[in-house]
Amino acid sequence: MGSLKEMNRKGDMLTPAQLVIIILSVLGLVIAIIVIVNLNMTDEAGEKACTLSLLTRAGIGSILPSPLQSATPLRCTTKKICITDSVKHECSQFKGEKDVKYEIVDIKKSSAEAARTIEQINVESMYNCWKLMGQGKMDIFPGTGSDSIFTGFLFQEIVSITPSCFICDRISISDGLLKSEYVVNKVKTPYYPEVVKLMDVEKYAETHYPEGSKQTYVQVFTNDELRVYPSGLKDKKVWDNTGIVFMQIITKMGALDAIKMAGIKDVAALAAVPKPGAKVLPGVVAKVAAYIAIVAVLTHATVSAVVQVDNQRTSAVVCGDLTGNREGGMRQGCSVAMRVNYDKVDEINKACGIIEGNP
Repeated sequence: MGSLKEMNRKGDMLTPAQLVIIILSVLGLVIAIIVIVNLNMTDEAGEKACTLSLLTRAGIGSILPSPLQSATPLRCTTKKICITDSVKHECSQFKGEKDVKYEIVDIKKSSAEAARTIEQINVESMYNCWKLMGQGKMDIFPGTGSDSIFTGFLFQEIVSITPSCFICDRISISDGLLKSEYVVNKVKTPYYPEVVKLMDVEKYAETHYPEGSKQTYVQVFTNDELRVYPSGLKDKKVWDNTGIVFMQIITKMGALDAIKMAGIKDVAALAAVPKPGAKVLPGVVAKVAAYIAIVAVLTHATVSAVVQVDNQRTSAVVCGDLTGNREGGMRQGCSVAMRVNYDKVDEINKACGIIEGNP
């Protein structure tokens, strides 16, 4: 049997240095693909560009470290929906905005019918958001605070992960509808407050079906993915300015996985360094360098494990009772469509560490 050097020359085995070169070459190829995809997406518009960017991100994240996902920007734009009694009455929240969609509520009809219409708009928006973002089946967001692709790639296991969000829709009520009135026995009565009293978004989601589906909205939202309602369905009322938000946090890497990844990188890095001769690094200096290397490797592994434990703790807190179908449950993350009061910025910031897309 030949020596290790002889086997390397024959090509039967790869040295660590050769392995590093191959990895870097693959990384360079992937970055080139990302650049090409981004250039191609500049000609796309609307939901098509959004879907393409989502699929690209999910594909990259399934085979490569998650920080590389951030190289493909999320080309999704928040939709603006104005609920009003007339197209003449715009939503002040969208003043100067383009591509605002108007939903008309006929105030000549009963307040109960108006309540059902507004409930439908809110629940349908949640459904469309959930469907657009992959129904929680795609890992879309890198969820890291990494400043660059290379930093994230080299030190992915020691980067803290936070929940990431995209604001799918903003739904606002026009001043015209808010101030609308109806006449009973020649007495003018505020119309919209009566509508609000009859709203029950949760009940609507429990008793109505998306088009072409045999499951109710609630069944679609909770099937296999969640054991409780998505956030916002329990809030029966509709705010004057509502945000439909998709939130995701993925913490699949545990402490042992982080240690393994750190070890592989450290061993590859140390093996790839040319071994200096005795005259270059003699005696005591060589020993000190070896000790420093050992300490660095152990420190890297320890910090990696601690950070990933903290990441999974963060995931458990953020997801709460939202137990996904991932092995390990909420510690490994969750995805959820939420209704939030868009006027309460602190609530959105509390739920979302990172907000992507075009608001």
